Amino acid sequence: MDNYSLLVVDDEAAICEAVKATLAGQGLDITTTTSSTEALEMIQAKPFDIIISDLKMPEIDGYALFEHVQELAPETVFMIITAFGTIQSAVDALRKGIYDYIPKPFTPEEIRIPVRRALEKMKLQRENQALRSQIEERYSF
Repeated sequence: MDNYSLLVVDDEAAICEAVKATLAGQGLDITTTTSSTEALEMIQAKPFDIIISDLKMPEIDGYALFEHVQELAPETVFMIITAFGTIQSAVDALRKGIYDYIPKPFTPEEIRIPVRRALEKMKLQRENQALRSQIEERYSF
């Protein structure tokens, strides 16, 4: 399996560690930070395949971070975790293009399942691109 990179951004270190522990052994290169400003610097230096971000953070909130990610690396899968979830805010997040919205407290499966789905989607996209390249090479005139 390809190695994918994941960034966890939450101002609570315990949440970062819980997500990292939950996703250990999934073939992911996991980075965590408790600073959304530091997260933005990391994303500018190297895009991540998946980002899981808290919604409410002191410096840059999850929506603002998502908007920066959309500009820098639009193919990144972005998920929100929040203790302040409402149905309306979940609907708004999904309309903006956020891949998934996970309320706190969450179970390990509530983190693993959307990440697994995102990885499957990315793997299929990469395979699709590889097949298209092979077809173009073989049948180009």
